[in-house]
Amino acid sequence: YIYPTMEELAEQLLYVFGHYSLKSVIGFGVGAGANILARFALAHPEKVNALCLINCVSTVAGWIEWGYQKLNVRHLRSQGMTQGVLDYLMWHHFGR
Repeated sequence: YIYPTMEELAEQLLYVFGHYSLKSVIGFGVGAGANILARFALAHPEKVNALCLINCVSTVAGWIEWGYQKLNVRHLRSQGMTQGVLDYLMWHHFGR
């Protein structure tokens, strides 16, 4: 199996438009979803009225972020919402 590219995922939105008989949308996306919506809007501006994009990154997560994510998942399971987990979520979503 080969995972589709971001461009291919964006083009798949045309099938969603067809299935639900949509003419245009206001899109909301976070992370990869924001990236896909941005690509779709660039390719099909006539189908997008507005976008709300959060954490629209165009790069792959690095090893440090991957490690922090794994560590924080373990903390959530064993200790619940700790200050370290909150700090990670703030950094991940808002860059602080």
